Amino acid sequence: MSRLLLLITGLVFCQSAASTNANIDSLVRFHVPKLMEKHNVPGVSLAILQKGRKTEFYYFGFANLASKQLLDEDSGFNVGSVSKSLTAWGVMKLVEQGKVALDSPVEKYISRWKIPKSNYNSSGVTVRRLLSHTSGLSQHAVPQFEVHEELPSIEESLKNSSNYHGDKVRLESPPGAQWRYSGGGYTVLQLLIEEVSGIEFSDYMENEILQPLGMLNSSFEPDGPLLSTLATSYDQAGIETARLVFTATGSAGLQTTLNDLTRFAAATLNRLDNPSNKTVLKEETITQMVSIDSNASIGSDHLSHRNYGFGYFVTDTEPVFYGHGGDNRGWHSRFLLYPNTNNGLVIMTNSSNGFLLAQQLTCLLQVELTNTTAEVCS
Repeated sequence: MSRLLLLITGLVFCQSAASTNANIDSLVRFHVPKLMEKHNVPGVSLAILQKGRKTEFYYFGFANLASKQLLDEDSGFNVGSVSKSLTAWGVMKLVEQGKVALDSPVEKYISRWKIPKSNYNSSGVTVRRLLSHTSGLSQHAVPQFEVHEELPSIEESLKNSSNYHGDKVRLESPPGAQWRYSGGGYTVLQLLIEEVSGIEFSDYMENEILQPLGMLNSSFEPDGPLLSTLATSYDQAGIETARLVFTATGSAGLQTTLNDLTRFAAATLNRLDNPSNKTVLKEETITQMVSIDSNASIGSDHLSHRNYGFGYFVTDTEPVFYGHGGDNRGWHSRFLLYPNTNNGLVIMTNSSNGFLLAQQLTCLLQVELTNTTAEVCS
């Protein structure tokens, strides 16, 4: 999870060079196998969105090395913190319905957990600030569990997560004073969705977000049939790793496929007219989510031109893009969307080394996708 911020900041370390004008398909087919070998990545699923409509799908390598099972359109991936983008859609659905107000304290909507007492005013922990990581709450990465371990409830994990492989969620800085990534803050939003909707988070997300978007092979609580499609994950040494499970599924637990995640990316990119979006969120709501929120991003991060919207990293410098990345043990995924050209990409890997591959591949494709003389990898 600590690599997540490098999804944004890492691009500045690529060396500038002129575009080679190479065909995207040729670039993908030439470079991906080489990058897989270089970084010891068993499998890569990749989608290229062009002009918001045409999408090319690519599958390289294995879902399982031992059985030599190839990746395909049915292969499932854990996408880590990409889950937050979907969770943000769930919150904004409640906002559109008038059930939640962005600038109200989150404690107005939750009763099963309260922010621990601190030197700061907890009423400043608003829904807006949780969405934009400016709430002041702690816990960068949410606790992860092995499949044989008993999962705590949401409120137990928030109150006692020091007993569950992580720091408990507490208010560590003045709300609204600075940008500070908080996976725990999105666990609070998961709790908000449950309490306001009156149903379990995974059921709400399936009914209100995933199914309407056509993400029929995705779940925050995958069942047996979906789990049977999950690719095998591998660590940095190429050793198979066991599946992780989460209480904080809204922050890190989504299982999805390349086709489904691309549907979500397309719905974000084509918010004016996209059949995948249907009536899930209004166009102006999605525009707000992928914009730098001046009401929330008071401090930003150490790179002042990098910011976060509601569930999306956003940049207002060339090449302009928004998206999200996610890492859990054995997994890396990301989606990046370039609104100036209406292009984008989705990358999914079943390896802890996937970040390295995805970062270089992103840089190699960026010139073609943005039509700018942008950074490319050396």
